[in-house]
Amino acid sequence: MSAERLSPGRVVTIGALDDEAKLATIQLAERAWYQENITRFSIDPTIGMLVIGDTKYRYDEYLRVFSQDQEISLEQVGTNDVICVQGVDKQIVSVQVTTGHGTIALVNTELFEGGWISLGTKIYAKITPDLTMEVPEGKYELSVANDGYGDSKTVEVEREQVTTVDLDEYRGEGPKLCQVTFEIYVQDAKLYIDGDPVDYEDPVELRYGVHQLTVIADGFETW
Repeated sequence: MSAERLSPGRVVTIGALDDEAKLATIQLAERAWYQENITRFSIDPTIGMLVIGDTKYRYDEYLRVFSQDQEISLEQVGTNDVICVQGVDKQIVSVQVTTGHGTIALVNTELFEGGWISLGTKIYAKITPDLTMEVPEGKYELSVANDGYGDSKTVEVEREQVTTVDLDEYRGEGPKLCQVTFEIYVQDAKLYIDGDPVDYEDPVELRYGVHQLTVIADGFETW
């Protein structure tokens, strides 16, 4: 294999030098195991323990941690990062961050405070003054909404970087309204939106944003 394919943190056996005192061989260490694409892990620095899944491993002051070819501290590894780990028996030798994290920082939040922000389909948060969020690196469809105002744009979060999002750029032409049709197939069921009863026989007009829906019917669990 080429030397370029050796990623930082891989455990190797160094071969002998040739007649010109140049390194002749490097070989991936046979005793060391390698596990990649790890998302379920936890770190306890007080006792030097790294847990992968349900398996516990130890580490010491000789542990090396890398991110994008740079050595970092273990404290810089985020809980949402994706890592590769190399070890010998139950001893962790190195950690490599393959998918890191960055920070979303919101400014000019006044109009949207109490509303919601979403990144993609899995990350949601209630908007508070000057909210900051640690999220995995990558591109996201960022949406904000509150009381009829809001918009969506694509943002890119880079590793170890702060991405500032100005919510004044997300006001839109609000307050926006939409028509929502509800189909409830339980007879005499009652629909509540934000705690208020609603007649859902016809489309219901709602402001753009997040709403609390409740459906109640005799003999059924409340949804």
